[in-house]
Amino acid sequence: MADFIETYSLCCFINFLQASHCVHTQRGVISAAHVSVHVGQIHLKKASEYTQIHGVQEIILHPQFRSNSFNNDIALIKLNSNITMNKYVQPVCLWTMDSNQEMIVGKNGTIVGFGLNEQDVVSDQLKQALIGVIDPLTCIASDRAAFGPVLTSDMFCGKGQTGVSACNGDSGGGMFFEVGGKWFVRGLVSFTPLRGNTRLCDPLKYTAYTDVAKYLEWIKKYIDQRVLSFESDVLNIDYEEKLRLFNFKTCGVISAIDTIDGTTKWKLPWIGFVTPQNTNEYRCVVTLISEWYAVGPAHCFRNDGDDSSNIEDNIALIELLAPADTTLPYVKPICLPVTAELRTNAKTNLHVATDSTTDEHYYKNMPVRYLESAECMKQYTKQNITLNLGNNRLCAEIASKQDEQNCKPLIEGSPLQEMKIVGGKEQYFLRGFELHGRACDYESAPPMYINIERYMDWILYNMKYNVLEEVDGGFSY
Repeated sequence: MADFIETYSLCCFINFLQASHCVHTQRGVISAAHVSVHVGQIHLKKASEYTQIHGVQEIILHPQFRSNSFNNDIALIKLNSNITMNKYVQPVCLWTMDSNQEMIVGKNGTIVGFGLNEQDVVSDQLKQALIGVIDPLTCIASDRAAFGPVLTSDMFCGKGQTGVSACNGDSGGGMFFEVGGKWFVRGLVSFTPLRGNTRLCDPLKYTAYTDVAKYLEWIKKYIDQRVLSFESDVLNIDYEEKLRLFNFKTCGVISAIDTIDGTTKWKLPWIGFVTPQNTNEYRCVVTLISEWYAVGPAHCFRNDGDDSSNIEDNIALIELLAPADTTLPYVKPICLPVTAELRTNAKTNLHVATDSTTDEHYYKNMPVRYLESAECMKQYTKQNITLNLGNNRLCAEIASKQDEQNCKPLIEGSPLQEMKIVGGKEQYFLRGFELHGRACDYESAPPMYINIERYMDWILYNMKYNVLEEVDGGFSY
């Protein structure tokens, strides 16, 4: 029985997704009576109070699966009893969005399993790994003998950091992507090239995954249609409720500071810096968007040594432990294009925050020129860099040569702002943030920015209305 316990991806109340080769032998499909499914279990050999064990009613192989290949390596497992949902046992969503693999190439998915660890021993503890998806041509070129004859358009490849990979015993486990606060299963572990003359996986090679999105119509024949979550309802946002999070009367107004010598300087009160503990080093800039939240580059918050500054969805929403004191004159959030009317994708009145060339405590806005995607990608091509901007990133460069000479960049994360006249006063709205600390770099390729408007629904979905309460002399929320 233990030989048949795998890591299953929960599809709905009574169905599981699985790789076909996990439930198939040379004699045919494994008898359902010989298989049980364990959920809520994080230790392979030790159950907990949250563990549930269910028998199997039926194993449904894809009709075009053949035991001598990995084509159509997908199966459904129908249980003979309903699973009890709780905090530790929840269904994952099926990928009902666009099945184009370009959506996930360059992205990181998460896999979990009890497969062989670094010592080639079955792991007793459930482990997870971050896996980057690559394009099929790169996968085939990495090992033509292993992938060339078998990789199809219904599969994709991925690999983690050096030595991080799915391995023996992880087959059938899902690859999951978080989209708008929900987790979707997109892949199933299918095969990894073997190591030398062994029967063990080669963790330095790519792993092939069955693309679940390509089998949605087949899966739908066997499941309750009510469990499907389509793109239109991925983010269910009460916009009127979310507007309570923002003060549009005070946001985005720069602070005037009268100095001792009688001059006036300006401070951008929404700028903050990420500083690792026990250091004086600034890792990146973050932008305050409310008293409780800031946004910035996601790679600034990684601690695994991976430079993810080129990943398309390079954005993090930071929830503070305590609210920023916005009564202070130099601490104010920037405005966000929350409503559809404010999401204009404007290409004028844009500025990037830069450092002062004379005083390190003050920052200033530098006008920038928006670059059309084709023009930006062309300039990157001249630098021998292949770039696909898509809709989630944009390019902008310092507007004038004179400003270029006097521009002192902040580190990565510098906010890109659109100036609007609202009620007769200037207010700044966040349009994005710079990814590489090169906002003033005019000698190489144009600076690249995250397009914040593309992530507004995701940001709103994950923001909540926090209230600070006093508890036994301290505070909680």
